[in-house]
Amino acid sequence: MTKIKYQLKVKPSKLKSKTRTMLRSYFYKSNEGVPIEILTADSFKTIESGTSKPNTGTIDVSKEWNDKRGLFYKQANTGNYKDSYSGQLEWQLVDAPTGRE
Repeated sequence: MTKIKYQLKVKPSKLKSKTRTMLRSYFYKSNEGVPIEILTADSFKTIESGTSKPNTGTIDVSKEWNDKRGLFYKQANTGNYKDSYSGQLEWQLVDAPTGRE
């Protein structure tokens, strides 16, 4: 059987209103419980990787996300203003065979 390794990557944009930019960053907390900062940049950041199950054809990473695990935005304590902010997240799933088991 062929093992399939996957990587889930994300590239966020800044959160902006018509006149302001929200201060701080996105974070991702995996099973290990340590949040990693995801900077707004021109490149994708790998937030999750593992081995997929070719029989099911599904990689359901977000199924286990909750208030202690997953993707979240943490704003700065000062310097932000009430407004309507928006941004975008670009997702990339790299799912490719890596050899035989």
